[in-house]
Amino acid sequence: MLWLPMATNAATIEKLDDEKKSIRRDTGTLASGLRYLCAAELYMNASFYANLDAFGNDGEFGMSLTGSAENVLSSTNDRESAISHEALETCCIIPRPKWSSLIHIAALASVLKRPVYSVYPSNTGFPYRYLFHQQFNPRDCALSSDQPIYILWSVDGGLPNGPFTPNHFVSICLRTSNPENKTLAEKNKKRTGNLTDYFAPKRTKPGTVQSDENAPEKGKPQSDENAPEKGKTQSDENTTEKREPFTYLTDEHRTSSTTAPGAELIVESATIPTMHEILDSRRNQDSFENQQPNQPRNFKFPKRPFGKKTIEYRSFQPTWFHKFKWIHYDETLDKAYCHLCQTASRRGLATSSKNSQTFIATGYTNWNDANRGFMKHEQSDCHLESVQRLNLDKSNKDISIAITAQVSDLREKNRSCLLTIISNLKFLGRQGLPLRGRADDSDSNFNQLNVLRCEDNQNFREWLLRKSEKYTSPEIQNELLKIMSQILVRGISEDIRNSLYYALMADETTDVSNREQLVICIRWIDELLEVHEDFIGLYQIDDTGAKTISDSIQDVLLRLNISLSQCRGQTYDGASAMSGQKTGVQKRIKDQQPKALYNHCHGHRLNLACSDSIKRVKIMCDALDTTQEITKLVKKSPQRDTKLEKIRKAAMYESEDDYMYAGIRVLCPTRWTVKADAMIAIINNYESLKKLWEWSLEKLKDTDMKARVRGVDAHMQRFDFFFGLSLGECLLRNADNLSAGLQTKDLSAAEGKVMALKTVKAISLMRTEEAFSLFWQKVITFAEQRGVDKPCLPRHKRMPARLETGNAEPYYHETPEGYFRQIYLLAIDHMVNSITDRFDTPDFDMYVNAEQVLIKCIRGDEFEGELHAVTTFYGDDFQEDNLRCQLRMISANFESDCKREDANFADIVKYVKTLSKGEKVWLNEVVKLIKLVLVMPATNATSERSFSSLRRMKSYLRSTMKQERLNSLMFLNVHKDKTDGLNIHDVAREFVFKESRYNTFGEF
Repeated sequence: MLWLPMATNAATIEKLDDEKKSIRRDTGTLASGLRYLCAAELYMNASFYANLDAFGNDGEFGMSLTGSAENVLSSTNDRESAISHEALETCCIIPRPKWSSLIHIAALASVLKRPVYSVYPSNTGFPYRYLFHQQFNPRDCALSSDQPIYILWSVDGGLPNGPFTPNHFVSICLRTSNPENKTLAEKNKKRTGNLTDYFAPKRTKPGTVQSDENAPEKGKPQSDENAPEKGKTQSDENTTEKREPFTYLTDEHRTSSTTAPGAELIVESATIPTMHEILDSRRNQDSFENQQPNQPRNFKFPKRPFGKKTIEYRSFQPTWFHKFKWIHYDETLDKAYCHLCQTASRRGLATSSKNSQTFIATGYTNWNDANRGFMKHEQSDCHLESVQRLNLDKSNKDISIAITAQVSDLREKNRSCLLTIISNLKFLGRQGLPLRGRADDSDSNFNQLNVLRCEDNQNFREWLLRKSEKYTSPEIQNELLKIMSQILVRGISEDIRNSLYYALMADETTDVSNREQLVICIRWIDELLEVHEDFIGLYQIDDTGAKTISDSIQDVLLRLNISLSQCRGQTYDGASAMSGQKTGVQKRIKDQQPKALYNHCHGHRLNLACSDSIKRVKIMCDALDTTQEITKLVKKSPQRDTKLEKIRKAAMYESEDDYMYAGIRVLCPTRWTVKADAMIAIINNYESLKKLWEWSLEKLKDTDMKARVRGVDAHMQRFDFFFGLSLGECLLRNADNLSAGLQTKDLSAAEGKVMALKTVKAISLMRTEEAFSLFWQKVITFAEQRGVDKPCLPRHKRMPARLETGNAEPYYHETPEGYFRQIYLLAIDHMVNSITDRFDTPDFDMYVNAEQVLIKCIRGDEFEGELHAVTTFYGDDFQEDNLRCQLRMISANFESDCKREDANFADIVKYVKTLSKGEKVWLNEVVKLIKLVLVMPATNATSERSFSSLRRMKSYLRSTMKQERLNSLMFLNVHKDKTDGLNIHDVAREFVFKESRYNTFGEF
């Protein structure tokens, strides 16, 4: 006898006659058809298989599932969900469908309407062989057959001689064979992989057959003598026992134990039907389901005796056909059946645990009380479920197609809900709003936005009412936010890689949770010569050392796949860790890329220049300190601030003037030169402040606070304070205007230096006698209007004798005007010298040369010296001869509204922007030179703006936010324009395929 493996994908099934029983059009093989039928059986009857006696504990049940379904079981602890997941996995397209679990064999028995015996090799060493080596009966036991179908568990490539772990199964059939061929096969010792050799143990005598005592009962696993215990492998000693091959055959298929020596077990092939024959038998069953119930109204119904003492004869009444249209009458057996329940049972649709076997298999014959019996059955759970299931099946479609359509509709709803969740997260992230509330309660912005979206989306409402798998947990939020930010980062990094050059910008700050945050931004130029400064992300660092910061910057570039060879500039603040000439960050980057020149942020330069000049002029320094104290006294006290507002309004009504000057401005020491507005605010509100001090001295009881108020009041009464305040406002107004201009994103470092030199020139023009006279008259007039003391000379001070170095008499000013003229000129000189010195750095000269090449070319001046310096330093970035030729061409064709001798770098850029794409290729060397000048930023303002977003994002109430979530939210908030253009379908597509969530959402 031979066991012939029959691959389930080897034969093409025939189309069934009835369309609703046909296999899916895209499943042309027997394996595909059975796979979808088993999936339907499991999906429709999940509760039945979840409580199958063959799978006792959860460990055994988990072994009957595939890996993904077992993961669902471990996470949900719900057997029905795991079975439903197993069924859907079988119907999926990507990844490849699988049906190689024990639960599929259990379902196969009901699909084929026959017992299925799971055959598992005995020498595999598999500890769960007892679970896999047993018989499974159809779900409807009344329709089961005594002839089982045998399924053999195997492994890819066949059956090896040694132990293995099976990973798939094949159907096998018994066929008659010649015993002599068997004997010849046993003599061939070199042959391996034969199923008979694999299952048959070693024998002491050929042809000896063991008795039937070890044969397992039908539907039960093999006895303990042949099946190993849980967790143990079968001992090698058992292989020497005398036992007949295929001891797992049922008694009906055994031959007599008195078989002659040398004879083999012979089973006729007709006794074991093939799967094609079983599908044909199911086709015959379907013909019954498609017919109407048999209701012979003119039939002469036989009578049956009823009663014990008094015998009465009753017969079936034809009127019952009108009242109960589901009755199916069998004239041969004189029995009534329920046509609906039988049809549902044959189709495997009835899963009720209270199936009425009387109306399905046995038949009803109690005509004495038939009305009550029929009515009771009509109201039973079995009948109601059958009617409901059959109504769902009236679409006359194949059950696999129906399930696929149902899954498709479910996935469509799931996709819609997921897109709603993503859009909500996108909105909150863009606006910088917190997602979670206290302990993530229902009052959080995210939950409330979800509830709001439910008003016009019923599917989303049902989604949120689910107990699990709502995809709204904090972990899912973090994953979706990360995907959104990564999509934006990938787009920006690709643009940077495609650009010719880029420049680095970095700065560090401390967040509200006392963590050092390094912000990294990159400036790059696109093909249209438009400037982009993009926030890349926050990097939490352990210290602010130069090595840590430089390593962090290079790590970010590596993660974004951006080469350091394209870097042509660095812009940081002036801290030693950043700008150090020996071990600073800029030096470490230049060691790897010498062309990445360093530029100290112009905004920081200007701020330091102004601070230096103010500190050198005592009268201005004192005025600034008093201004700081005034703003503290007013803004730190709500009572005084409110009183000042009332005084200002009353003064406006008294003067009958509709215009009211701005209130007191806070003098922030960390802001870039915005001190002029604070000073002019004090000058404009001088009288109101003096009234406030009088009111405060009456109300205050704290002596320290009274002393502070008296001190400020006394300073405001002195002329030297008013002069220093006015002089500071005059000089710092120019610095504030320059600071605002430098913070423009499109401004290059070269253009920023030009603006700084123009500001220095404007301040220098104030150093004339005429300018001082106008300023002096203005100060005197304002001082008289505000009741300030008249100007006077300071007390004469004699230098100590030990410091005298000569015999000359000390100089004393004769008039207050002369004394204050000296202070005025000294302040201007210090301001001019400080700005000039701060804006003079060695690396910056190269960018000035590049800019001068373009400007001198347009103006017709000689530029060979600057051109040679640029091409020598940048080497292979430029082809000197081509660049020189193209400079002549752009000079000859330059057009602008201004005169050539007045043209500047901005005019040149404006002209090149108007050129077509082909003309820019024609002047490609000139375009590269323009990009080189534009790529160096004037200030690090983008990083400073990121700090403002960080303070809004990570506030005191959100101080425990993790770094990954913070980075994602920061990116969405800073890049609002890119967030608006983010395609949520791309986010959903990556979210679904990233964690194999295809079965829930399908394909976007």
